[in-house]
Amino acid sequence: MQNKQPQGLSAGIYFNLSNENYHNDPAISNSNIKDLLVSPMKYWRNSAMNPKRKWKDTKSKTIGTALHCYLMEREKFWQEYVVLPELEIDSDFYRLESQKEDFLQNFELFASKGAKTFKYRGNKTKLSEKEFEDIKEMVEYFESLPAAGALFKDGIMEVSIFWRDQATGLMCKCRPDYLTPNYIADYKSIASIDKIKNSIGDYDYYLQQAFYLEGLNQIRSSGILTPEQQKIVGKEHNYFIFAFQEKDDLMVRLKTFRQDVVESSRDLFQKGLQIAKNNFEKYGTNPWQDDYKKEGENDIEVLGWEDLPSWIQYKYL
Repeated sequence: MQNKQPQGLSAGIYFNLSNENYHNDPAISNSNIKDLLVSPMKYWRNSAMNPKRKWKDTKSKTIGTALHCYLMEREKFWQEYVVLPELEIDSDFYRLESQKEDFLQNFELFASKGAKTFKYRGNKTKLSEKEFEDIKEMVEYFESLPAAGALFKDGIMEVSIFWRDQATGLMCKCRPDYLTPNYIADYKSIASIDKIKNSIGDYDYYLQQAFYLEGLNQIRSSGILTPEQQKIVGKEHNYFIFAFQEKDDLMVRLKTFRQDVVESSRDLFQKGLQIAKNNFEKYGTNPWQDDYKKEGENDIEVLGWEDLPSWIQYKYL
């Protein structure tokens, strides 16, 4: 049956692909797999096929992206971000900036409650002094640790990898935080270091490791890479290292998943891809349905203890 997945970028490795172009490409990502395993409708609504899709940008995402950039690409950070104090007319910052020729290109004067003030209107993403100090403190501590500090060196940040899955024929994609010829490194800032396992369960990081390694293996064996690209992906990637750092207390933990976890996770993402293939054949780019029920199931699901988190049986003991 014809593959009705919308056409996007061809299989290959892409450098400097914008975040927007990566996310708008119809190839299936790790996040898409997680949606597919919940419901085909959830995937469709969050995909570029949905004309009403909303980009869910939050302050925490902005800070997280800035943190990644400052850790891995310091020069690029200063090209894309600007650190600003409180913008008050009666301030040394205003007196200094207002003397510059490009002041009105970057700032706009306006009246607020009878007082004159100004705001930033330049192209860079704004960070407050406090936000930047928090980022700087986290990165400086991270880099001071021998094992963690060596992770994000001698590699490339956010390489976009696209491949055609051999089992389903669907285009897939991944975007490692940091790629070296020997391993993938992924940085995660978390609220509490003692809740790493909860975070792993909430965000399915085991699935990410399996999916990214599969993508590298498939693109490596595709025969389409240039010699230079082949050097970047290396001969074999057996290591995917997660670097977890607590936001407040700075502590760092490095984690990876055992091979048996990776193997079972591979079965999971292949299940997700098969769901996508079936729905592309059935609906094309039209809205997908919430067909979560197994054959013969009723609309109301009867839950047993085995369907609930194991700890809940002991909650009130």
